[in-house]
Amino acid sequence: MPPLKPPRADGVTALDHVLAELDRLIVDELEPGAKLPAEGELATRLGVSRLTIREAMKVLAGQDLVELRAGARATVKAPSSVVLSRHLDVFIRRDPSTVLELSELRMGLEVQAASLAAERATPASVIALENALVAMRRAANHFAEGVGGEEAYHQADLEFHEALAVASGNRMLAIVLTSLEDSMRASFVHSFRGQFARGSTLADRLGLHERVAELVTARDVRGAAASMTTLLAVSERDIRASLGPSIPLTASGPDAETHQTGEPPR
Repeated sequence: MPPLKPPRADGVTALDHVLAELDRLIVDELEPGAKLPAEGELATRLGVSRLTIREAMKVLAGQDLVELRAGARATVKAPSSVVLSRHLDVFIRRDPSTVLELSELRMGLEVQAASLAAERATPASVIALENALVAMRRAANHFAEGVGGEEAYHQADLEFHEALAVASGNRMLAIVLTSLEDSMRASFVHSFRGQFARGSTLADRLGLHERVAELVTARDVRGAAASMTTLLAVSERDIRASLGPSIPLTASGPDAETHQTGEPPR
């Protein structure tokens, strides 16, 4: 184990000292998958009790930095979006209208993802997009036949957006968008209901996704960005229809239907 820093400073609790030292060790010195030293060794090196080490490990596990298993040493985890995802999910569950704020956030992130994907997508990324579309088509057919399909459609929709994020080649962007998945699922439910309230169809929505994938595959950077802008603008309008007439339309809302050819809303 790498050398640890000197004893804790005055006024710093034992737990905070241990958390700081273990955070440094996990993030700066160890790779994902590496095992941390045993509790006893850590307690000796840090000059604290095993109970303090145990409490620190629980905190780090809650931050998704380590994985804990009974009878085994803690393992360093790869960076993930779990903690942020949980906070965002709670935020939307407490105030469903915040899905509109999520739409604004997605407009910035996913238009960028589409642009980068059109520039950088690998053959494997394109296949992942097509596989998600296949699943979306299957679920849409099941829904049209009255044999369910809504949940499967939402799941496939998430897989499409995840594949697009990965295709961007930007790992930070992919992690941030992945953290939005639970929140996006909630927005999908509103959007799904709203499209029917507006007289739109699932086939219309599926076509917008297909257009994004088509332009990404064609390496059309501007076209992919414009098509994703259209998709998200239509989605926002459907969400507003689901939430009710008390929610005013933004600039992107009322004009969304006029931009399905790929031109960005003005």
